[in-house]
Amino acid sequence: MTGMWSAFAQEVDMWNIGAFEFSYANDFTSMNDKYYTNGVGFALTLPVFEASPFNPQWLKKSNYTDAYHTISFQYDVFTPDLKADLYTDRPFAATMMLGSKHQYVFHQKNLRVTSEMRLGLIGQAAGAARMQNGIHAILPGADEVIGWDTQIRNDIAVNYILGIEKRIEASEYIEFIGGATSYLGIPYTKLEPSIMIRIGRLENFFNILNNGPNRQWQAYLVTGAKVSLVAYNATLQGGLFNQYNPYVLENISHFVASYHFGLGATYRNTQLLLTQTYTTPEFSGADSHSWGELRLIFRF
Repeated sequence: MTGMWSAFAQEVDMWNIGAFEFSYANDFTSMNDKYYTNGVGFALTLPVFEASPFNPQWLKKSNYTDAYHTISFQYDVFTPDLKADLYTDRPFAATMMLGSKHQYVFHQKNLRVTSEMRLGLIGQAAGAARMQNGIHAILPGADEVIGWDTQIRNDIAVNYILGIEKRIEASEYIEFIGGATSYLGIPYTKLEPSIMIRIGRLENFFNILNNGPNRQWQAYLVTGAKVSLVAYNATLQGGLFNQYNPYVLENISHFVASYHFGLGATYRNTQLLLTQTYTTPEFSGADSHSWGELRLIFRF
């Protein structure tokens, strides 16, 4: 009996059942302090989150191979060019969102479908003014950021996100992933077709928990591009219900392109991904912009 349970425990230990992810983005890598200036995210993936009311029935009943269920928190901060005059650049803005994400993998089709509902807020209640000036207060040579009183006002944020990713081509050391993601609601309504390339020692892109006997390590370069066809951006144009914003932008760019490159590495149950993103102007008169991001994932 003891031997049977020991063998069972060893078999269970081979497979991860969940993951925790931390992400941090900042434009200090490009020596800027404007536009998308800061972002922090947390995500927890566990089978129990399958019971979420936002898990779509049409995917639950599909002929999928694997499924991953995640709850997340995302906090993003946006500022104008601090060297520009107020009311002439993008508004100050901050968003705080909770998400329920459900990813279904169809290995026989090299396909993954993601459905996510995000609920939260945009505006002063996110506390970005206090946070940013608190950080500046402890940084040598950093001045207080003036102008947060003109930020986008409090409003409800609700976003539904539907994405599809397809492996187009793959070999032992390179793979091409195509995709498209749609955002409906606030703060974003947009469509984003994309392409990504990974080169190096790779495991299956769709195996989110990095399960399997060959999971010792990965190391790869990643690069990709996407085009955002933007219908609405509340961080520039204000929310849906509260129209009492000090100022918003009317002439946003409805076509925004971005490119990223980076380095990923996995050892056993830990993964690190470092990327740098470049994007074209988001509104009339804006500059292009870039920021760096770190993602750290622990599987268990």
